[in-house]
Amino acid sequence: MNVTATQKIVFRGHQGGVYGLSEGNETSLIYSGSSDKFVGAWDLISGQQKDFAIEFSAPVYSLLYLPENNILLAGDGIGKLHEIDIENKIIARTIQLNNGQIFDLAISKKHNLIFAASGDGTFTILDGETISINEQKKITNLKVRGFALHPNEDLLAVTCGDGAIKIYALPKMEEVQTFVAHGLSANSVCWHPNGIYLLSGGRDAHLNVWDSKDNFKSIVKIPAHNFAIYHIVFSPDKKLFATASRDKSMKIWDAENFNLLLRCGKDGQDGHKNSVNRLIWNEHGLISGSDDQSMIVWQISQS
Repeated sequence: MNVTATQKIVFRGHQGGVYGLSEGNETSLIYSGSSDKFVGAWDLISGQQKDFAIEFSAPVYSLLYLPENNILLAGDGIGKLHEIDIENKIIARTIQLNNGQIFDLAISKKHNLIFAASGDGTFTILDGETISINEQKKITNLKVRGFALHPNEDLLAVTCGDGAIKIYALPKMEEVQTFVAHGLSANSVCWHPNGIYLLSGGRDAHLNVWDSKDNFKSIVKIPAHNFAIYHIVFSPDKKLFATASRDKSMKIWDAENFNLLLRCGKDGQDGHKNSVNRLIWNEHGLISGSDDQSMIVWQISQS
C-alpha cells in the first residue's frame, strides 16, 4: 500500500501548545484546547477560525463534546472540569475533580458514564446525564494519561504513569486485568476496530499491540518513534492508524499488519516543529495539534 500526506489547512491562532482536540456537532467543526488557557473553534471546510474563544485560569489539556446537550467539557491543568455552554459561549459550571491535570476525557453512551484521567494518579467516573461524580479511583502514584473504550463499550483500558495498563469491565468498573505495557509511562491506548487488539504507546517511544483474547499477550513491539508517543487514532475506513509523538512527527501505519507506511515530520512534508500531542481523523482529514501552537489538517491518500 502506498500512502501520501498533503497539507490542506494550517490553523494558527493559539499562543501556546495545543493539547486537547474534539469534534463538534458536525465533523467539519473542531474545538482545540491550549496551554494559552483558551479553547477555540475551527471550520475544516472554510479553513477559518470560528467566532468562539473561551478563556480559563489554567492550561486546557482535554476536551469532550456532548451532542445531546450541545455542551463541551474542558479539563484543565489544576483538576477542574468545566462545562461550556456552546450556544451562549460561556462556562456554565465548574467541578473540582482533584488537583492534577485532566489529561483525557472519554464517554460511554451505552452506560451513560464519563471518564476523566488525572495527573495525580486517579481517574474519575461521572454520571453522563448530570455530569456529577460517581466514583474516583486512585490507581497509581504517578499520572493517569489516557483511556480507550472498547468498540462494544463493555471494557475500558486505562494507561498509568508506572507503565501499566488496567482493564475495567463496565458498567460496574470491576478491574479484570493489569499488565505492564511499557518500561516507562504508558501514555496512549486505542482499541483496534476488530475489538481484539489493544494498541498502546509509551514514553519509551514504543508502539505495542496486545491480544485481548489471549490474556493481553504481547504480539507486536515496535520502536516506533524517537521520543514519547502521545496519541493513537484509526482512519475512518479502519485500514490505517496514526501515532503522534514528542519527536515532532506523526506516523501512518497499516492496520492489518502494523507496518509503517509514512512519516510526517518537519522534513519532507513541512510538518510540525515541536511535539505532536493530539489527533482527530475524520472524513475531512487527519488533524494534528502541536506544541508549535498550530493544527494541521492532512489529506491522507491511499493507492
